[in-house]
Amino acid sequence: MAVTLTHEQCVKYIRNIKDLEISCYNQNLLYRNLVQRLDEAQKPLSTIANRAISDPGIAPEKRKIKTPFQVLQNYIAVTLLFGIPAILLGGALGAAWWLIRVIFTKLTFKDPMLPSLIWGAAILFLISLFFVFLSQDSNKPERIEKEYNDAIQKYEAKVKSHKQALARRDRDLTNQQARVTNLQEAVNQCTQNIYNTRSLLDRYYNMGYLYPKYRRIVPVCAFCEYLEAGRCDSLTGPNGAYNIYENEVLMKRVIEKLDDVIARLDDINYNQQLIAQELCRGRSQISQILQSVDSSIRSVQQSSAITSYYARITAMNTEYLTWADLLQS
Repeated sequence: MAVTLTHEQCVKYIRNIKDLEISCYNQNLLYRNLVQRLDEAQKPLSTIANRAISDPGIAPEKRKIKTPFQVLQNYIAVTLLFGIPAILLGGALGAAWWLIRVIFTKLTFKDPMLPSLIWGAAILFLISLFFVFLSQDSNKPERIEKEYNDAIQKYEAKVKSHKQALARRDRDLTNQQARVTNLQEAVNQCTQNIYNTRSLLDRYYNMGYLYPKYRRIVPVCAFCEYLEAGRCDSLTGPNGAYNIYENEVLMKRVIEKLDDVIARLDDINYNQQLIAQELCRGRSQISQILQSVDSSIRSVQQSSAITSYYARITAMNTEYLTWADLLQS
């Protein structure tokens, strides 16, 4: 490993560190958003799995035709049930009619009440028998067959609806599980890429060319800007990048904390244009990737944008690893 870096090596070294720092920042931003989407995708799983579906119940059975003896029993039971109350009520109505006639006509209390009682009881009894006969119509085979067919049709409709609901629930659950799986794979891959990029960044820092105090994204971007703009030729020395940075921090021309830089991206001064541009570009890139991820989640597919992004990260890391190996060889 060379003791000191040439100007070209120094510029390349700082530029690579700047790219790796920006890459780590963007990947962490992507990771947080992916984890948030993964959490949101996992929440509906239990709701879908426990979705209530009505049971169609037991298939209806055809009602058996009653035997003549059962019909007779039914006649007697219904006649007793309705006939006796009808006779009593008819008699009461007959008596009431007889009393009305006594009051409003020439009929006297000496006239017999019995005919009115008989007529009232007979009329209501006959009416009750009429309804008894109507009730026995349900024992006809064609009536029973029609009732059974209607019941079967309703039951089959319930069974069909039940099966459709089950299929819909299974489909929704499968699709949601696929979304969760795709997001989990994206999170896992993002985690691995962050680890690889961070490890490579640590290797660059551990080369010892950059003072530990400045191993952060804000000063690194400032150094890269100074070197590329020709404001200095090296990191150290009276006119080096370290001194320029410290003076600008002291004069408050440079915002040193990353959170403050992010909060003021829109109105940051010209001394930190590079980091502002890199952060804005990264945010836009991650936003486009997340839009692709959201679209892919809805269609239950892998996002081509995120796959392409990971490929670019791998290619960059491979290139910068090769350069580090050559520098240290």
